[in-house]
Amino acid sequence: MTIIENSMIGIGLSMDAFMIAFSQGYKWKSQQLIVLAMFFGFFQFFMNFIGYHFGQYFIPIELPYKNIMIFLLLMYIGIKMMSDTEEEENNYNLKTILFLSLLTSMDALSIGISLSLYVEGIIKISLIIGTITLFLSLLGSLIGNYFRNLKLKNSNKIGGIIIILYAIKILLSS
Repeated sequence: MTIIENSMIGIGLSMDAFMIAFSQGYKWKSQQLIVLAMFFGFFQFFMNFIGYHFGQYFIPIELPYKNIMIFLLLMYIGIKMMSDTEEEENNYNLKTILFLSLLTSMDALSIGISLSLYVEGIIKISLIIGTITLFLSLLGSLIGNYFRNLKLKNSNKIGGIIIILYAIKILLSS
């Protein structure tokens, strides 16, 4: 696979991480958002890597209900974001970060399993996917943080609507 093909996979896989990072940009501090982006990038790398090796030794499977799980998570975040007041602060803790990281990387596990059928070696692809996810998550969180700092009236509602629309797109694409 070419670097362009690998990059396109990385961009596609990182869209849910981008949207969640965007939504957290409204509520978390910059340092917390950097940690979140690092976890998202690492989990995308790691789950793709694990999926590849799992697929090499076991019957490849597609994770059932993956899109429904992502849809429900994004709907929850979007609705919660719309109902939060501007002054509220979301829970920032390791448990939340691990949960979000794991949920956004389920598609990377599936892709890793699929790649095991026709690709030799996974380190390069996984690194590209993880790096793209890291940078797009940082970008998403910075954009969300920017809108937070503008103190726009109803910015939470706008962000929530964007996330809900993205959730619906994911559900319809399954």
